[in-house]
Amino acid sequence: MKYLRILPTFSLLIILTAFSHADELRPKLEKIAQKIADTAGAKGLSGATLAVFPLQTDEKLKKKKVNFATGELLTYYLLKTGTFKIVERPQLETVMKEQKLGASGAVDSKTAASIGNLLGAKLLVMGNVLKLGDSYQITVKLVDAETSEMHESLSESLRQY
Repeated sequence: MKYLRILPTFSLLIILTAFSHADELRPKLEKIAQKIADTAGAKGLSGATLAVFPLQTDEKLKKKKVNFATGELLTYYLLKTGTFKIVERPQLETVMKEQKLGASGAVDSKTAASIGNLLGAKLLVMGNVLKLGDSYQITVKLVDAETSEMHESLSESLRQY
């Protein structure tokens, strides 16, 4: 019975911690998305088709779906800018599986450019989420699918609670 009283308190603590991260994460991802949109606009790439690749991370964070959640939020904020046509994740995952990249998730700029071209994407967003000491580092790149040229590279840190 003692454990039943502790469980709701522990669950609430986990939820509050998640919201603290989310409150810090959202504005940082929105800032990254806006900077990517601004860069694309300055280069005459507004309206281009964009593919957002799964963010790379270590196995521990991947099990917690940190890379998936961060990528989904980033995609949301990129779409919200109104600057891009965004390739849907299922289409991207299908092509990655066909190219036998789904399991490893390891995609470099050249491979991503090839996949982007198959999807009709002009631009690619790639990046990673890393745990560095007591913080998380999110790094995102905007890459041209035809030339593999990097148009932008951005990084944001989040404190660990």
